[in-house]
Amino acid sequence: MLRLLVVLAGAMALVAFDAQAVLAADDTSWPSTGVNFFRYNGAYLSPWKILGTWTLFLLWVRSTDWVSQDAQALKMRWTLWNPIVFFSFFIALLLLWILPWFAVGATLLVIAYAAPLGTYVYMRNQKVTSLYDKVLTYKHTHRWLARKFNSIGINVAGGDIDPRELGPDIKLTVRGSGDERADNVNLLTARNSPGFMPARVLIDDALAQRATHVMLDYKADSVGVRYQVDGLWHDRSAIERAEGDPVLAVFKSLAALKVEDRRSRQSGAFNLEAAKQKMTCNITSQGTSTGERVLLQFDAAKSPFKTLEDLGMRAKTQEQLQALISENGIVIFCSLPAGGLTTSIDVALANTDRFIRNFVEVVDEAKRGHDIENVHVTTYSSAGGETPMTVLPKLVRTYPDVFVLRDVADLDTLTVLCEQAADNHLIVTSTRAKEAVEALLRIMMLKIPPADFAPLVRGVLNVRLIRKLCEACKEAYPPPAEVLKQLGLPAGKIESLYRPPTQPIDPKKPDVVCEACQGIGYFGRTGIFELLLVNETIQQVLTTAPKLENLRAAARKNKHRSLQEEGVLLVARGVTSLQELLRVLKQ
Repeated sequence: MLRLLVVLAGAMALVAFDAQAVLAADDTSWPSTGVNFFRYNGAYLSPWKILGTWTLFLLWVRSTDWVSQDAQALKMRWTLWNPIVFFSFFIALLLLWILPWFAVGATLLVIAYAAPLGTYVYMRNQKVTSLYDKVLTYKHTHRWLARKFNSIGINVAGGDIDPRELGPDIKLTVRGSGDERADNVNLLTARNSPGFMPARVLIDDALAQRATHVMLDYKADSVGVRYQVDGLWHDRSAIERAEGDPVLAVFKSLAALKVEDRRSRQSGAFNLEAAKQKMTCNITSQGTSTGERVLLQFDAAKSPFKTLEDLGMRAKTQEQLQALISENGIVIFCSLPAGGLTTSIDVALANTDRFIRNFVEVVDEAKRGHDIENVHVTTYSSAGGETPMTVLPKLVRTYPDVFVLRDVADLDTLTVLCEQAADNHLIVTSTRAKEAVEALLRIMMLKIPPADFAPLVRGVLNVRLIRKLCEACKEAYPPPAEVLKQLGLPAGKIESLYRPPTQPIDPKKPDVVCEACQGIGYFGRTGIFELLLVNETIQQVLTTAPKLENLRAAARKNKHRSLQEEGVLLVARGVTSLQELLRVLKQ
């Protein structure tokens, strides 16, 4: 549509030319007639004719594009209707420029616009079955005005609002594949589906339950529904297959996936907006032996975490981490999969002075996350056979102060990073590990010479996510002395520990659950942060005897606080329960 507008915009300037007035101009009469004098100085253009013709032209561009998209969605031979609505107006546009009578040309232009459009509207209104899908009718016009102007009363029963627009305040839109026409067709197809309302209801319920993931397990007669809340899966009521299939069709249409393909692995994304918060919903579907499994994942456009304190990090740990990142050398972040690694790195970088030093990040374009101010991103394409070494040598020659490369997968990349660390640069990287000392060995498994790696490491931050007890319903209980002894807590200082409620909140109403956590007993998550400061003793072990037991012993000698000890502090403060800590430590 934009290209069409640009091409024909120049022609519109010629259309606005009043040929009748020019022909009436006489070069012998201009001295005695002020009117002809001004015509010779450019006053022969009519602003009202320009405005009217240009307005009609813009309406034609918009309606022609709508006809093309609508005809494709309704399967109404768009290859026939496109040339009809286009060429009829275009020919009339040329006649308006050629004919010396503007009134005649303008009349033909209006007819050439209205006749094909009106014919198409009439025929497509005959094809659709729902009154709410018909356009340019009285009801359609009244609904449009009702949405635009609050002064006009809205009558749901009288048909002022499409029933498909009722229900939860959830707005679903296509993600955007670069093809505007295809995106609009997919959106129209989804909105016309009977599953559009149930799809919005499902998402609204999931978000109300604080779910970050939704699992739909399609079987012969039903669809199993599960929500992931605070990292754990919870079963929900199953829905009928007859209702679940249209819902999946809506999700696939919005994500530009093949609706009819129920066997192949497909992945995509669409946008949603709830409570004025914009999110991306990633969808993955895969055929199974019993049907199909679909995973929805909600990613907020903006991270809710701004500071290290928001993550749950203790003040002393914050100071130590910020001191590490302000120096040179190698700083490693680690966690288990889906354990908060990306968020921890993002927040740590966002709370570092990025104005004095030049930060650069190398990332796979398929895994690019939230941009951080003043952290310049350079991407490579692993799908295209590229690696960090594709862009890293060139990036080194720009002399940045800090390199951020979250996934070091080969020796060549690690060697370059160690060379930069030895040249007084900061390297921020990450790996997957259960504990901080294990992360050191994970990096060394790339076969880097210990003598080249050990002297450059400054610290390792390990993070583990743990659920927080619901403040509205958590239950205090006196801890047994043997439990306190096992936890290493003094018996006299800890009067109570906390756990999820074991009794109904209201004895008179045993079925009533906590409104805050919906009876789960936990609300939200926080991080357990284990920060290992690498001193000369640990560096010596890495060089001479790099084994897990030796590193643990060296860390204890350095008065390092383990992940378990950090978690016990959260239990003692009543942030979480002992049962939850044990569950997390077993991961």
